[in-house]
Amino acid sequence: ACCKSFCFALLVVFLGWGCSSSSSLFQQHHDAAQETDFNSPFYPPHQLLILKGNQKEHTQKMASDTDACLPTPVKDLVFDLHDSVRRSQVASEQAGFLNTFRDLSSKYFDKTAWPSPQSVSSECGNDAIFLALYKELTLRHLHSVTRPDVRARIDGWHVYRALFDFLLKEAPEEGDKGKQQDPFYIVPEWAFDILH
Repeated sequence: ACCKSFCFALLVVFLGWGCSSSSSLFQQHHDAAQETDFNSPFYPPHQLLILKGNQKEHTQKMASDTDACLPTPVKDLVFDLHDSVRRSQVASEQAGFLNTFRDLSSKYFDKTAWPSPQSVSSECGNDAIFLALYKELTLRHLHSVTRPDVRARIDGWHVYRALFDFLLKEAPEEGDKGKQQDPFYIVPEWAFDILH
């Protein structure tokens, strides 16, 4: 506690706050420091001293903004792949699926899982069909770079089952020829990988 108070005193002097008006400001920052976890992975130590407000509110905001931690190329791929699947842009989808996904997998997720569907949902407008395909694609990647145990295999089975249940539920019935369906197209290579 003594070290924290000394650091705040240095901060007050460094920022040039005058003694007459700084006592209440110093007390506010001192009180904020007492609530702050200095071992927090969210803040570098030099930023902890100038935090305004409660750390819990800030970390909860960061945790709810899952998109903030994603690399920009990953966000771009999810957006572009979703767009090409929904607009039936075969060349763009092939490039995203065959090249960009593999390149980003080796660059960012060489031995780890891709971000969860919830993390990327804002990039595809919460499109349930696309998120089911994304989940299968990223699960297949994870199984190819790690050694899945029995639990992971069972979870994988549930992902595949949910994907096919969802696709069958969304498929048009024989008598629904007049019903408008959302356009949806996946390249043959992707369909083959799902079934293989």
